Amino acid sequence: MRHDEGQAVQSMLPQDHQLEELVEASCSRILAELECHAPFLGKKVSQWMAQLSPTGRAPDYFLQPRMFPYLRLPLWAMRSFTAEVDREFLADLVHSTINGYYIRLLDNLMDGHGTIELKILPATAFFHGEFQATYHKLFRCRSSLLEGFPVSLVLWHRCGCARSGHGLHRYCGL
Repeated sequence: MRHDEGQAVQSMLPQDHQLEELVEASCSRILAELECHAPFLGKKVSQWMAQLSPTGRAPDYFLQPRMFPYLRLPLWAMRSFTAEVDREFLADLVHSTINGYYIRLLDNLMDGHGTIELKILPATAFFHGEFQATYHKLFRCRSSLLEGFPVSLVLWHRCGCARSGHGLHRYCGL
């Protein structure tokens, strides 16, 4: 199922506007962060994200009706426990989950199904860092080792930029 079937898939999507907004925001945030920290790599990753989706839009990949119940589960649970959903908490969970899913590019490579995954392999550092950053924010560790986690995350992104084929000095502001 790819772009040509996009309209049919789009019409089957359940209407959950809150989840749609959260997924859209997360995908936009991913692309903005990559553009900021690793523009050369970001362009390739953006194309890869789009090609995974049947509509050519990365958010639609996660909104397919029979996929990604783990994005819907926290929202369903929150709605059943409280009248008002904690939007910031839910946005963090959705963002972490989407980043965690994109680590799938390793799976594609290992299974021999890769297309451009080898060229964007440094993006796994970005996705893993973004996945973990949410939990670092929610469950602050008192360890001095992790105090510099946000700084380490930026450096991790920049290393991915350097490794993706262009020097830090030219594309990453160093």
